[in-house]
Amino acid sequence: MTEVAHRPAATSGLVAPAVAAIHRGGGLALSAHSRYWLAADAANEKAVATLRCHGLTGLDEPLTVLVGSLEEAQILAVVDNRAAARLGRRDQPVVLDRRAGIVRRVQLADSIGAYGCRRAVRLVIPAAPRLVRLLAGVARPLAVTGCRSYDACLDVTEMVIPLD
Repeated sequence: MTEVAHRPAATSGLVAPAVAAIHRGGGLALSAHSRYWLAADAANEKAVATLRCHGLTGLDEPLTVLVGSLEEAQILAVVDNRAAARLGRRDQPVVLDRRAGIVRRVQLADSIGAYGCRRAVRLVIPAAPRLVRLLAGVARPLAVTGCRSYDACLDVTEMVIPLD
């Protein structure tokens, strides 16, 4: 698999074991403000399928993919000026068409997309510092979905990373 970008591996504290878990194909639970999300390597079909089974994102919508920059988003999808401005605000996901030829550049799991529309991808550039460090350490996009509760997250992940 081609890495999205060459970013420094800023892995310390909780981030280092989280990066190791993602690289092993495992999942993580992320928590902030009493809300929980499941995260996994967006290129790992088995890990993404686990998110689909245990997360809150329905089959009729794409999972969210976290990327570290606008440049990474442009590798994964067709990003026009309007979408680029929305991605830069970091306050809402943007649903875009995957870039043609993506398989040659960066492989995303097929189950990222909504059932019947595999070309759609929902992208977010996160602002939370710990999440930014996690993305830098993993050096690849992460798929995320909501999780019902702390206990539900622990059933399918190796660890919980607090973001607040």
